[in-house]
Amino acid sequence: FQAEDGIRDVERSRGLGDVYKRQYEYITLNPNVKVGLTAKGVIWAFTTGYGANWFPLTWLSYMLDCTLFGVNPDRHHLTNLLLHMANTLLLFIVLKQITAALWQSAFVAAAFALHPMHVESVAWIAERKDVLSMFFWILTIAAYSRYVRQQAKTWYLLTILIFSMGLMSKPTVVTLPFVLLLLDYWPLGRLTDPQKLQSFEDPNSRISASFFQWPVFYRLILEKIPLFALSFISCIITFFVQQAGKMVAEFADLPLTSRLANIFLSYVKYIEKIIWPARLAVFYPHSALGRMSVWPVVLAVLILLVISVGVLRFARSRKYLPVGWFWFLGTLVPMIGLIQVGGQAIADRYTYIPATGLFIIVAWGLPDLLARWRYKVISLIIAAIVLTSAMMICTWRQVTHWQNSCTLFTHALAATGNDNFVVHHMLGKELFKQQKFYDAIHHYEQTLRLRPNHFDTLNNLAAAYYRIGKIDPAVISWKKALKVNPNHPDVYYNMGVALTKQKKIDDAVESFTNALRLNPGLAQARKGLANAFFLQRRFRQAAQQYRLLIQIAPNSSDLSSCLAFTLLELGEIDQAVAYFEQALRLAPGNLELMNNLAWLVATRKSLASRDHQKAIRLAAQVCESTGYRIPRFLDTLSVAYAAAGKFDLAVNFAQKAIELARSTNEKNLAVEIQKRLNLYKAGRPYYEK
Repeated sequence: FQAEDGIRDVERSRGLGDVYKRQYEYITLNPNVKVGLTAKGVIWAFTTGYGANWFPLTWLSYMLDCTLFGVNPDRHHLTNLLLHMANTLLLFIVLKQITAALWQSAFVAAAFALHPMHVESVAWIAERKDVLSMFFWILTIAAYSRYVRQQAKTWYLLTILIFSMGLMSKPTVVTLPFVLLLLDYWPLGRLTDPQKLQSFEDPNSRISASFFQWPVFYRLILEKIPLFALSFISCIITFFVQQAGKMVAEFADLPLTSRLANIFLSYVKYIEKIIWPARLAVFYPHSALGRMSVWPVVLAVLILLVISVGVLRFARSRKYLPVGWFWFLGTLVPMIGLIQVGGQAIADRYTYIPATGLFIIVAWGLPDLLARWRYKVISLIIAAIVLTSAMMICTWRQVTHWQNSCTLFTHALAATGNDNFVVHHMLGKELFKQQKFYDAIHHYEQTLRLRPNHFDTLNNLAAAYYRIGKIDPAVISWKKALKVNPNHPDVYYNMGVALTKQKKIDDAVESFTNALRLNPGLAQARKGLANAFFLQRRFRQAAQQYRLLIQIAPNSSDLSSCLAFTLLELGEIDQAVAYFEQALRLAPGNLELMNNLAWLVATRKSLASRDHQKAIRLAAQVCESTGYRIPRFLDTLSVAYAAAGKFDLAVNFAQKAIELARSTNEKNLAVEIQKRLNLYKAGRPYYEK
C-alpha cells in the first residue's frame, strides 16, 4: 500500500504563464473553447476574465477553429498565418489609398510581413490576439479614411464598430484614436485642408455651427470622443481583469523607478532589434535592480530626445517623420511597462503594430535621402531587395527556433544569457516532461541560483529528485517550498507521497492531513492518507477514508480492492468478498483481482465450503490466461482444489508451482508452497484463519 506516484504540478507563478501556459490555458485545457462555437461559449467569451484577459473575439476565433479543425495545432497555426497574410495585404491597400505612394506602401507591407520580430505573434497560437487585433486596426483605418473622403455618417459609425471589435480582440488597440489624429496630419491632411473637415452633422443645427468655429485640432479631437471613450472603458476593464488574475505586478515587486528606467531602455532596445534583429528570444528578463547602472538610462533618454527633436525639426517638410515616430512611441505605451503585466522587460510580439511606424519612416525617408542622387532608382531597388531578403533569411532562422518548447527555450537562453531565471525554469519543465530529470534538475538549480525562494521551482526540483529516487533531497526541497507558501495542498500531498516511500508513515499522515485541511476535495491526498493508515494498521480509519473515496469514485476498481483488503484485516470477511467481487465487476479482466478473490475464498474456512467452485474457476482462468507459467497463480489453484477436497489435483499443481518457483529463483515462495504441499499429501486443506 504505497501512496500514488502521481506528483502534482503546482505551476502558479505570475508571469511564467505568460511564456509557457497560454496555449494550454487558452485552447488545449479550456473546455469552453475545445467544444467549438456554441451559444453557451459565446456568452462565456463576452463575460469571462479567464487567463487574466478580456478579448471575446479572440475566444470566438479559437472556438471557430475548434469547430472546423478540432484541436489540431497545424490548422490553428494556419489561421494565424492567414490572418498575418491578410494584414499584410490590407496594410498595403490602405496605405496605397491614403498616400497614393505605391512602392513605399509595398515596402512597408513587405517589412511588416517579413520582419523576424513578428515571428512570435504569428508562430505562437496563443498570440492570435495580435494578428486578429491588427486585422481590425487596419480595417478601422480603412473605414476612417473612407469617412474622411465621403463625410458619410455610415462610415463614421462603421469606424466605431470596427474599432470596438479591435478592442475585443486585444485591448492594446486603445492607442488607435491617437494614430488616427496622426493620420489626420499626414497623409490625410485634415489639419490644413478645410474641405476635409466637413462634418456629417446637419449644418443647420447650432451644434454643427459652433463645431465649425472651433480650432481645427480641437474639432478633430471632438470628432474622436466616442473612440476615446471606448479606449477608456477598455483600459478600465483590462486593468481590473488582469489585476483579478494577479498578472499586474505590485510596485513592491518592481519599483516605479525601475519601471521608468525600463521604459526608456525598452524603447531603445525595440529600435535596436527592429533595425538589427539579432538574439531574439521568447522572454527577456528585467535587469537585476541592484546591478542597473544609471548611465544606460541617461543615454537612452538622450537618444529618444535627439530623435524626437530631429523629427519635430523636419515635421513640416517631411510630415511622415512625426507620424511614423509617434506611431511607434504611442502604440508601445500600453506594453511599455509602466503598469507591468507579466514578468518580461520587453517582448517581440509587442512590436507587431508599433514597428509599422518605423517602417513608414524608412519607406518614405530613403527616397528623400537619395532624392538628388542620379542613381536614386537603382539604389532604392537594391536597398529594398537587400533589406527584404535579409528580413526573410532572419525570419526563416527565427521560425526554426519555434519547432518545440525545448528548441525555443534553449535558443532563448543562448540569446539572453545564463541569468534568465524564467527560461531556466521553463526549460527545466520541458525536460522534466521528456523525463530527462538530471537535465531538468540542472536548470531548476540555475533558477534557484537566481531566485532562491521561487516556489514553483522548489516544488518541481523536488519532483525531479523524487523521479530519480533521491527522496531525501526531494523532501528537503518540498519543505523549503512550504516555507515560501505554507498553504499549498499539492505540496503537502507531494511530500506525503515521498515520506510514505521513506517509510516515515507518521510524517506522511501529517502531510496528507494538512493537504486535506487545505483542500478537502483532493482525492489523491485522501487515498494517500488511507494507504498510510493501512500501513499504520489503523484499519478503521483506513476503511473510513476508502469509503469516502468510493462515494466520490464509485466505479474505481482499485478503491474497492483496497477497501476489501482493509475489511479483511478487520475480520469482516463477507464484506471483503463483496468488495473484491465489486472490484472484479468493474475490472473483469484483472488477473490480480481474480487471483486475490480465489485465494480469499479458498483460504477462509468459513467460505471454502460455500464457494470452493468459484475459487477453482477463478484460479483456473488466471492460470490458463498466463499459460500455467506463474508459480503463485498455480499455488492459488492448488489451494482451491485442496479446499474442495480434490487433493490429487492440489498436489499436482503445487509440485508444478514449486518447480517453477525454483527455476525463477523464488526460493521463499517455493518453501511456502512446500509446506502447503505437505498438508495436501496428508489430506488436509490450507486455511489462513
